[in-house]
Amino acid sequence: ALGIYRWRAIAVAAPLSLMFIFLVGSTPEGNRNHPALVASTILPLGLLLVMIKFQGPVVRDFLNWRLSNYPHWRLTDLSLIGLQLFGITIFKQKDKEVRRFCAATWVSLFPLLFLLNRLVSPGGRNFFFLSCGLIFSGIGLALLYSMYRMYWQKIYLDELTELPNRRALDTAMTHLGKTYTIVMLDIDHFKKFNDSYGHHEGDNVLRFVAFHLARQTGMKAYRYGGEEFCLLYDSHRADDVYPKVEKLRESLSKRKFYIRSPKHVRARTSHRDRGKGGSAAETVQVTISAGIASPNRLDMTPNEVRTAADRALYQSKEKGRNQVSLWLGDDVEEFNELLSGVSSS
Repeated sequence: ALGIYRWRAIAVAAPLSLMFIFLVGSTPEGNRNHPALVASTILPLGLLLVMIKFQGPVVRDFLNWRLSNYPHWRLTDLSLIGLQLFGITIFKQKDKEVRRFCAATWVSLFPLLFLLNRLVSPGGRNFFFLSCGLIFSGIGLALLYSMYRMYWQKIYLDELTELPNRRALDTAMTHLGKTYTIVMLDIDHFKKFNDSYGHHEGDNVLRFVAFHLARQTGMKAYRYGGEEFCLLYDSHRADDVYPKVEKLRESLSKRKFYIRSPKHVRARTSHRDRGKGGSAAETVQVTISAGIASPNRLDMTPNEVRTAADRALYQSKEKGRNQVSLWLGDDVEEFNELLSGVSSS
């Protein structure tokens, strides 16, 4: 008798857990090498199974509960509502490719939910065939999720640095609250470094800086393009972020970057942190310049704040590089014209 209630618990919790897994996985923040975040979505299922063991009668009454006005509806049937809510969220996805994967997941959940509900119904006692169906549906969902993960890594992760790319940044910026700070960073004299040591070592510098940013800031670092990076601090003002960025700049400037011999340059390193050791004939100092900006009016868009952070970054370069500058409310449109003039010259 206890086994049938375990299956009923699965029928209630599994669709919700799968829904949460794919909802978490539909944003860049949900896929930043945080398996614990995805694993936590299975808590509803685990919680019900544990409660069955220690609070059996209570959970059995809960799983046998029927709607008074709809006596033919079990609680397990109400998981269809969760499936419908998942379907509604699909249409809110702005990324068309992500929406297609979520839609495929949604369709795949229907046979799984049907089999689970048949399993707990009075006539659904053929455990062998129903279990085979469950396994088949589960494998299909696992393959679908694996495909989704590969797709996400392809479009949202920068292959060289393994940081989220500009597309992931643009998506993350749409989820910012009213108070936030954007930091733009640039590797100092990167072009000269490439000319002196070659593009292989230039790539290693990018990995070196990316590793440092990821380790120091966690889920806030993005590769913007070229030698530029971006940090997002939601619910933080610029004056709160400034000491953190200054500490980040200072700690990076104190690290040694090792220039490897040609045979090591040709072999792609498996460690992004080039400062952890290895034989080297020469070491160089890698520094960054940074600009910090927060919105100073309610109608200021994240793109405008990012442009303002670019303005502050430009000021850091003008003052000699290896510095951090705050945007103090300059005219963003004026700076756009300035950047256009610099790029055209």
